[in-house]
Amino acid sequence: MFGLDARIALAIFGGLTIITGAALFAAIRQTAATSLLVELEDLNKAVTQYLLDTGTNYGLGIQDLLVNPSVAGWNGPYLKVETASVSSYRNQRGFAIRTLAYSADPWSATLTDAATACAAVDETCHYYAVVGLSALGGGLVPIELHEKLDEMVDGSDGYETGNYRMREQAGPRYVGYFKGPQRLR
Repeated sequence: MFGLDARIALAIFGGLTIITGAALFAAIRQTAATSLLVELEDLNKAVTQYLLDTGTNYGLGIQDLLVNPSVAGWNGPYLKVETASVSSYRNQRGFAIRTLAYSADPWSATLTDAATACAAVDETCHYYAVVGLSALGGGLVPIELHEKLDEMVDGSDGYETGNYRMREQAGPRYVGYFKGPQRLR
């Protein structure tokens, strides 16, 4: 049906298509990871500015960054999102993003969003921008995206170390934690 020249041309075209498709997929994954990292950085910057303006610890509700919670010095809104619940918001990809307080290393300790999570005076405690965890559910964040974020932030140092960490929840469902500012003592 086809001559030898046509078959060779089709084989070359097919090979180029596969190579181009793989490169395009990698570029899309890189773009998605970069976009999500920028969002997580913006949330941490918003919390930092809140801490600087008010001199008080952030109450962990996203709404506190959007609407004045009757705190002296509040100079927000600190975050630009279209819609948010009390505790989280969804980004354009449908991933739930929120903040948590985390007591200290080792990472095996329990994560919590309770205001009393860092009650001990001598305890170092940070806020974390969290992606993939929400009482309202949320889009599943693929493990490959978490791994790419870990690579970008920490050079792929593992799930439980560094400034980007992740945990597997029931499902399997992966939740990422991006270290933010230290809570005020």
